[in-house]
Amino acid sequence: MQEVLADYPMIRHVLRGFKRIARNLRIFVGWFSGLLRDLGGKLEEHMAEQNLSREEQLVAFFVNACPEPVGRTRLMKLLYLADYEARRYLGRPVSSIPYIWYDHGPFDQQLYGWLDHLRAEGLIRDEEVVYPSGNAGHIYTPNEAPPAHDLSPDEVEILSYVCREYSQVGLRELLDDIVYQTEPMLDAKEKNARGEKLNMDLVNNLKSRAFAVPYEELLARSRQVRAGNVIPHSAAMTRLTAATHAAA
Repeated sequence: MQEVLADYPMIRHVLRGFKRIARNLRIFVGWFSGLLRDLGGKLEEHMAEQNLSREEQLVAFFVNACPEPVGRTRLMKLLYLADYEARRYLGRPVSSIPYIWYDHGPFDQQLYGWLDHLRAEGLIRDEEVVYPSGNAGHIYTPNEAPPAHDLSPDEVEILSYVCREYSQVGLRELLDDIVYQTEPMLDAKEKNARGEKLNMDLVNNLKSRAFAVPYEELLARSRQVRAGNVIPHSAAMTRLTAATHAAA
């Protein structure tokens, strides 16, 4: 082999070139692998830093899902109404917020911390505004794609309903005609319990008792219909008739 290579110097030159390429390629692969490990570690660290609480997920959902920018007062009332509707239909809240009757109805001062965290993570934008009354305030808008959440499909249905029904209602109407007319607020006003925790248990399963099947099952069936997982009426009647004859 050496003799052949001696007779063909061009081949020796080409082989030496291949060896250099292979050596450089090994160096590049090692460098690139290290870069990927470093980026992967930083990505995992960044994702861990963005680990959101259940309440922060709910705030982010409303900021992203509502068609218009939302302020703090409205956000707080949307959270309250989400828990209110979830308790009525699902028998449980979607958050662990301890609502207190404050100046504008149900409130929890932890809202400020949730908003600050979401803004610091770059998940929402915070803009200072001056309202027609002359008062300064803040409105929030999405900053990027909605963050991941661990909300169940039933909870998303409830949140979407609340956003659809109440996010564009005038704030005074939302407070006076909707929030203040809910059972926990009526109970608090009757007891003159300003500054105290609202009794949200008053509405647990208030609506679900009216259904012959669990509300979660109704929502699941509704999602199947929207997805097109249904059979024609004629086919359903054929199956029902066959089942009736078989039973006879």
